[in-house]
Amino acid sequence: MKRHIPFQGTPNFRDLGGYRARNGKQVKWGCFYRSGQLSRLNDNDRHQFSALGVRVVCDFRRAEEVECNPSLLPHDAQIQLLQLTIDPGSVNSVFSNINAVATASDDMAQFMCDINRAFALEQQGPYGRMLEAIAQLRDGALLFHCAAGKDRTGFAAALILMILDVPREVILHDYMLTGQYFIPDSELQRLAKQYANFGFDQLDPDIIRPMLEVRPEYLQAAFDAIDQRYATTEDYLEDIFEATPAVRQALQQRFLR
Repeated sequence: MKRHIPFQGTPNFRDLGGYRARNGKQVKWGCFYRSGQLSRLNDNDRHQFSALGVRVVCDFRRAEEVECNPSLLPHDAQIQLLQLTIDPGSVNSVFSNINAVATASDDMAQFMCDINRAFALEQQGPYGRMLEAIAQLRDGALLFHCAAGKDRTGFAAALILMILDVPREVILHDYMLTGQYFIPDSELQRLAKQYANFGFDQLDPDIIRPMLEVRPEYLQAAFDAIDQRYATTEDYLEDIFEATPAVRQALQQRFLR
C-alpha cells in the first residue's frame, strides 16, 4: 500500500494506514486520510478522490480560508463536510498579528511551538468533533485537512494515532513526512500573491519560513504540554476528549488489524 497518494492539486495527501500500534497490530489502510486544502483538484484528481471512498471530510480552516479557496470535491460523492474551525495555525491568524508574532526566525519557531501546545490543550471542541465523526463512521473513510496539511492536520493525525496506541516516535515520523511533499519556498511564492494586502512582500522570507516548515520540536511541544499536565497519554485522552478505555478499545478493534 502507498502512504503518499499523488494528486496534482494537493501534494501532501497521505494515508494513515500501516503504522504499528503497541499491541503489534497495524492501522488499517484506507480509513484515514490527511491532506492540505482541496481547492485545486482537477478532474483527474476528483476521479481519484471518488475511488478512495471518503464519506466524511473534516476541514479545520477558518471561514475566510474556505471562502478564498473552496474545496472542489467530486459532485457525485456522498460526502459529509464538517467545518471544524481551528484558528491557531492559520496563515490569516499569523499575518493579522505578524508584528506581534515575530521579528526574527527564532520568534516564529517559538510561535509554532506555542501553536502546537494550543492544539493539544485548547482545541478540544473541533478535534473532539472529529473523533465523534470517527466513532460514527460505519463504512468508507474519513479525510481531515487544513490549508497546508501540516499543523492543524498534523496534530489531528497525532491524536488519531495516540488513540490507536501508536508510539510517539512513529507519530513524529508521520508528522515529519510533510517535509517531503510540502515545499516552503514554493509556498512562499503563493502566499506572496494571496497575502499582498498584509504587506507580505515587505517581510523577510527567513522570518516566515519556519511557519512553513515541519520541525520535530513543533509537535514535541504538544507532547511536552500533555506530559506536564497529565501522568499518561491515556489520562489526557480521557480528560480532554472523553476517550475512556472502553472508547479507545472499541476504536482500536475497528481500525487496527
